[in-house]
Amino acid sequence: MKPVKILILALVIPFSVVFAGNDDNKVKSNEINTTMVINGIVMDKHTGEALTGVKVELSGTTEVTYTDFYGNFQFQGLQPGNYKVETSLISYQENTENIQLNSEEVNVSIKLETVNK
Repeated sequence: MKPVKILILALVIPFSVVFAGNDDNKVKSNEINTTMVINGIVMDKHTGEALTGVKVELSGTTEVTYTDFYGNFQFQGLQPGNYKVETSLISYQENTENIQLNSEEVNVSIKLETVNK
């Protein structure tokens, strides 16, 4: 029985070493895609109160989110470039902000004005 065990180990160990030494699947540092983030807050223009439930979308993409209880929103995994951040909430005027994303993280403050009655 011992010769069989030695034969199996003789076949398995070199096979494992070949795959362990394979560098084709390693990511090279210059090939890593840098993704960026847009952080923001949406507030009432006159009171400064944070607005909850504001629809925030990146124009021309499928990215949509809503502000949290504190008026905050975030888009992650973005590529560098120019984006239009569109905001809408009932009883407030729709707003569009042009954002140039050229650093890892951009913070934006959006102030919405109420609709005139």
